[in-house]
Amino acid sequence: MKKSNLFKSVAWYGVGNIIARSMTLILLPLYSNLISTKEFGNYSLLVSVYTIIATIYQFGMSSALNKFYTEEVDEQKKKIIFSTILNSIIVLGIILTVVATLFSTLIVTVVFGSNNFSPLLILLMGSLFFETINFYIILLLKTKEMPKETVVYSVAGAIVNLGLNILFVYYFRWSISGIILAQLLSGIILFFVSLHVIKGTYIFIVDKKILLTIVVFSLPLLAGSLFTALTNVADRFIINIFMSKDDVGIYSFVYRIALLMNVFVVSFAMAWNPHSVKQYFKKNYGESYGKTLSHFLAGGMFLFLFVSLFIEILFETKIFGTFILNPIYKPGLLVFPFIMVGYFFNGISTYYAVYPYVSNKTYQLLITDFIALSLNIGLNYLLIPKLGLMGVAISTAAAFFFGALYLFFISKNKLKINYEKKEMTLIIIGGIVVYFFGTNLHSVFVKIVLLSSYVFLLYKVCNIQLFSWQKD
Repeated sequence: MKKSNLFKSVAWYGVGNIIARSMTLILLPLYSNLISTKEFGNYSLLVSVYTIIATIYQFGMSSALNKFYTEEVDEQKKKIIFSTILNSIIVLGIILTVVATLFSTLIVTVVFGSNNFSPLLILLMGSLFFETINFYIILLLKTKEMPKETVVYSVAGAIVNLGLNILFVYYFRWSISGIILAQLLSGIILFFVSLHVIKGTYIFIVDKKILLTIVVFSLPLLAGSLFTALTNVADRFIINIFMSKDDVGIYSFVYRIALLMNVFVVSFAMAWNPHSVKQYFKKNYGESYGKTLSHFLAGGMFLFLFVSLFIEILFETKIFGTFILNPIYKPGLLVFPFIMVGYFFNGISTYYAVYPYVSNKTYQLLITDFIALSLNIGLNYLLIPKLGLMGVAISTAAAFFFGALYLFFISKNKLKINYEKKEMTLIIIGGIVVYFFGTNLHSVFVKIVLLSSYVFLLYKVCNIQLFSWQKD
């Protein structure tokens, strides 16, 4: 096993996710100029259905793989654990794909009021089957703490998807059908490319005893993942009820840009989950945990400021007579900061999730996700009629905030963390000041100076080097 370096792993995962996400961002100008807000709204509703069903395909076993594979020392048993999980996921995926295909007409009729989107949903289910298998294959690399290899395969899949999108959406003008077809084909290609990753680790076996243990461990996580998925996408369905598909499209478009924060959070989670468990059992984790939180706060705040201060420029700049991002989606910028903040709080939840994992009290994560889901749905129904899309954004941020708050309170007496209080205070207050002045002073030069000053504050006062891969 390679020596663990949390911050270097975060950097690797961050670079990989940024490259992969940049492929998606490259597609946003394409989508915004070729796909209407209504069409993008229809696509977003389809993807929302896909997101919910995807949690069932994965069955919450990703955390089980991380936990049981990492804790096991015998190499043969490690193979049995991985193979049991992967084979179970394949069988479950086949069953779910068949069932979803049979009921596709009913599903799209409930969502859209017609069965016109049934073929597209079937394509999405086929794509989901391959993507789920790919997810667990790449997860094996993450569990083994092999960030470079993980990045290579993730980026390769994103590049293939980008190329197919350009072919189908731009050249053939197949609109959202082209997006979905590109997703399916890129998943199939990545599946065959990544098969050699499991060579020497995979065996054709399902150990019933191990499977039972994993299922019992994963069930609360499955429910929690379902709640999280609903928290992320339920607002699309509620917007469709109270407003229009154009509004769904506008909101979903800026939501995709805000997912840059989620890229950061996911990158952090990839490295933090296995690292935090190992550190916890060494009993000397307090200082390391505290420093990690300071770095997370600094990285998240910097990303929030960078994107928030400069995103509007993309809606105002033309290249060869065409806007980089079509201004018809610009009204969504009003809600953009709230979505970013919501995902940032979701990252805080990830940080404190270590206690439920190490104590085997994963039901606490289920409670957390239930709190977030309940608040999100309730606040959406309450606020959308009064505030429109702003109500949706506030609901999202509030839901993730209270979910993180719950995990903090149940963990505070269980985790002995040496918080860097001075540094954390400066990170937060400094970020708020920069955001306030940066969003009210409409000068690119001033924005650059403010952001540079914030980086200087982090480096000189808080001793945090955002762009260094060196271990602190």
